[in-house]
Amino acid sequence: ALRLHARQALGGGPRVPGPRLSEIEVRALRPDETAGVVACFERCYGDTYPERGFYDADHLAARIREGSLLPVAGFDEEGDIVGHMALSIAEGTRAEVAEAGHTVVDPRARGQRLVVRLSAALLEACRNGGFSAFVHYPTTAHTIMQKLAVAGGGIETGILHGTIPEETRYEGVEGDGGGSRRAVVVAYQPVAEPKERRVHLPERYADRLRGLYAATRLPRHFEASTTPGPEPSRIELAHHDARRLRRLRVPRVGPDLVEAIEGSLRADEEWLVHLDLPLESPWPADATRALARRGFFFAALLPGFPDGDTLRLQRLPHGERALAEPELASDEARALFRFQCEDLRP
Repeated sequence: ALRLHARQALGGGPRVPGPRLSEIEVRALRPDETAGVVACFERCYGDTYPERGFYDADHLAARIREGSLLPVAGFDEEGDIVGHMALSIAEGTRAEVAEAGHTVVDPRARGQRLVVRLSAALLEACRNGGFSAFVHYPTTAHTIMQKLAVAGGGIETGILHGTIPEETRYEGVEGDGGGSRRAVVVAYQPVAEPKERRVHLPERYADRLRGLYAATRLPRHFEASTTPGPEPSRIELAHHDARRLRRLRVPRVGPDLVEAIEGSLRADEEWLVHLDLPLESPWPADATRALARRGFFFAALLPGFPDGDTLRLQRLPHGERALAEPELASDEARALFRFQCEDLRP
């Protein structure tokens, strides 16, 4: 039944004749093979994939050489790439956990569970790279990738709303011509023994975070949030134009945290905002409550990513205060969505 649903969700109808799974070689991708990745993304997304670097073979080759991208791919008998997944490693961090994604399967190779073989190869690459886990983002355009993530041992730790732009369309999938922004589920996939860490739990999210840590079975020592040191907060701001997303990362938390965040954004922000806060640092006691009044609400727990346990908050464009329920596959994901709705209320 899962195979049938996968074919319907990822194939959209009768399969285009193509290579059999036994004819497809799955292995790590070399820098000189990135033109084939670009061609595969064009067949799967046209020109609508939001990460524009996947249309630039030289850019991808440079990332592979520098070690910030660890891709695996499926090759047919002619050497064409018919499937792709990759690990991304955050630059300038002591990453214990990698970020997985950029999953595509050529329409000719769908319905054969190629994604399962790609996942196995990616998991091996994650272990070989010395990472304890990876986080990935199954779409809510359908439930099949969510189900596969959970079946493979992934633990759902959040939902990111509106991160797939409305222009994005997946070629060959029935009814997927874009038109509305979509959410993704956050899944944490352990692959090796994690490090023990001490984390500070902000009061507003302490119960939810304890529950998520229990689900992941991570060795954590909890501390109540206390007063940060006297140094001012440091904010790093990144812009993702195709997604209309601003991401704020806080490498250092100071007593001025809320003011520093406000100073980095406009009050009437037209883009989505993701705010990554380090759980291994103490925060001002009322910080999460003050941020909630400014429209921020729970997005996800990101254990070990990008360089330590992170609480991600999110803010909708124009200060919106309502969420459309995405298509979710599990009771755990639906419970996270209900919590987000409660947290978003003024």
